[in-house]
Amino acid sequence: MRYLILLAFNFSVLFVSAVNKEKSEPFWETSPEYSEISSEYTGENVVGLLLDERRDYYHDEEGDMIGTHTMHRKYRLNNEESINNFNKISVSLSDVIEVLEIRARVVKPDGKIVEFDENNIKEIKEEGSGNAYKIFAIDGIEVGDDVEYYVINKVSYENFGRLFVQYDYPFQEVNFEMITPKTILYDFKGYNGIGAVEHTTLDDERNCYTFKRSNVDAIKGEKFAYKTPRRQRIEYRLDYNLGRKLSQSLTWDDAAQRIYEMLYLNNDEKVLKKWISEIGQLPADDVEKVIQIEDFLKRNIFIREFHSPEFDDINFVYENKVTSSRGMAGLMAKLFNYYGIDHQVVLTSERDNVKFDPDFQSWNYLEEYLIYIPEANKYIDPSNYALRLGCFNGMCSANYGLFVELVNIGDFQSAIGKTKYIKATGAEENYHNMYINVVVEVDNAISKVNTWTGFKGLSGGFIGLIYQMADEEQKKNMLKSLMTIEAPETDITLLERNEPQEGQDMMADAEMVIHSEVETNTFVEEAGNKLLLHIGNTIGPQVEMYFEDERNPVAENQFNRSYYREIEFRVPDGYKIKNPEASVISVVEKEGEEPIFIFDSKYTYEGQQYKVIIDEYYKEIYVPEEHFEGFKNVVNAAADFNKVVLVLEPI
Repeated sequence: MRYLILLAFNFSVLFVSAVNKEKSEPFWETSPEYSEISSEYTGENVVGLLLDERRDYYHDEEGDMIGTHTMHRKYRLNNEESINNFNKISVSLSDVIEVLEIRARVVKPDGKIVEFDENNIKEIKEEGSGNAYKIFAIDGIEVGDDVEYYVINKVSYENFGRLFVQYDYPFQEVNFEMITPKTILYDFKGYNGIGAVEHTTLDDERNCYTFKRSNVDAIKGEKFAYKTPRRQRIEYRLDYNLGRKLSQSLTWDDAAQRIYEMLYLNNDEKVLKKWISEIGQLPADDVEKVIQIEDFLKRNIFIREFHSPEFDDINFVYENKVTSSRGMAGLMAKLFNYYGIDHQVVLTSERDNVKFDPDFQSWNYLEEYLIYIPEANKYIDPSNYALRLGCFNGMCSANYGLFVELVNIGDFQSAIGKTKYIKATGAEENYHNMYINVVVEVDNAISKVNTWTGFKGLSGGFIGLIYQMADEEQKKNMLKSLMTIEAPETDITLLERNEPQEGQDMMADAEMVIHSEVETNTFVEEAGNKLLLHIGNTIGPQVEMYFEDERNPVAENQFNRSYYREIEFRVPDGYKIKNPEASVISVVEKEGEEPIFIFDSKYTYEGQQYKVIIDEYYKEIYVPEEHFEGFKNVVNAAADFNKVVLVLEPI
């Protein structure tokens, strides 16, 4: 009875048909015709004519499950840029046992066919990661041609998979098919309105999962909206292997146990004590221990962007001082465990790629490592040298993750997995604040702008640690890139790293402060006997959201952040400001009574002293439709401040 209930639950998300069917075969036409294009796509630079993806899994003579993976693509290329983008095809050899077949060709508008030259196939391997690819060039492509290719690989089977069916260009036809032995059951989930995958049974009792779609429109880029997570896609996972057990396979708890074994069990006590000796005496407080351990490890170990098996070996890391994000997470976890520091390893995804779905147990979401310290209620980012406790990759926040919680029963230790929400840091933790002093020389219409800029957290504070490690040329380039004010290099009279000055309370805890002095004629214009001061430009160019095209009325921020600016301007002797109120802009968006997005600028004008104070912040990552207009107005208010011009007229 349990078996039947499990199957009923598993298939509840699918359109199930009891009708048996025969497996469909990939089709490579002997004499293809030039394709017809839907009228709605005639103006596109690229039109996807066919996306056909098939996986056929079976047990070999030894009982191991392997399969064939067929990729069939066809495109219409309507300009030179699209030809440059598609005349070289790259096929990953990850999990590929053998390349069985590669075909490619060009179909001309007059029906002429240019066949692919197999001598153009090359295999390359990435240095470091070891990832291998087949690269092949397709010759003879001209504007208006159809390009078609077809690759069949013998592959290891996938426990987890992901198929995107939406791109920067439309597709007229999309097909997906997976065949599995009758005891191997997969679960599927579609995202962004893609619809369901259909499950049927073939005449030989194997499972057949299919998805078909016509006219999938292109996805367009939008400001404050990440493209990849909005693309239509299918996620799939091995759900049941009934030949081994009746219970569900590869759950979050299974993942937690696997992570525990990888990070905690491959331990060498002698090597661990070498690390402990090098780290030295630690404070009594656990959070202070964490801070010291993280800082020591990140200052002494180079973190690579890819993983290699030896990076899990703490002896290799000790001898070579190099590892990966996973290796660093494992070393930190071992040390925290040794010292009895409460911690939880967390795995999640970057939400600008795909958002972690806690309701679909795909291990493909387990891409990025964090370590949660409950006592501090903060996260460590093991992958980034420049980030410290409490400051971590913003794309991993406002997202769910798998928290690996240690379970201790006597001398026995294990782990369980729980999916939880990873809260983003507050706007006050990520700031970009400025103190600006402006002086105008009337005789030559030059403005002298003295600017102190303080950065904290993800808004640029982390650059302080990178700056320490840079050479002089790199430091110079960093300072230039951090300058907010736009001015020709010849106008910059001073640019240095410095510390907050007395009275600059709003950046007292800044992690990076730069000081610049600029003498320029770009901020002042003469208009008869008047002077026009472009005071709005002193805060640097701002993003705007004035749209010409329609867009989805939702938005998403990289991280919560705040901006505080004080602009002090001494009005030249013999002049007054005709329009002091020009600096006043106030736009607020609230959730109930609580402001969540704000741009508020106000001024004081006493004697010859004119002062503007600007508060701007964004306290929510996600902007739903009901707050979208308000969010857009706040963003545009900052851009509108760039247009503020003070009119100085003789007294």
